[in-house]
Amino acid sequence: MAKEHCIKTIEKRDGSAKLFIMERDDGLYRFVGERLAEELGEIYWEPCDSSGFYQSADAAERAAEKEVLWLRDQISTEPS
Repeated sequence: MAKEHCIKTIEKRDGSAKLFIMERDDGLYRFVGERLAEELGEIYWEPCDSSGFYQSADAAERAAEKEVLWLRDQISTEPS
């Protein structure tokens, strides 16, 4: 199994979710996400969004911008 490490983190404005652009040692990239969750009074990070593999970090990030709802909304409301 390929090893991977985070090369970029994108955080939701309210801090309730994060998206990580991951680089694998086989030269491929993907994104994975986490969101805050609560169960029985315990707050923790749970996995949420994830992607397939891309040839570049930019391609993985562009895919995330299309697929991850909070990221798409956050980008569309950023001032130009």
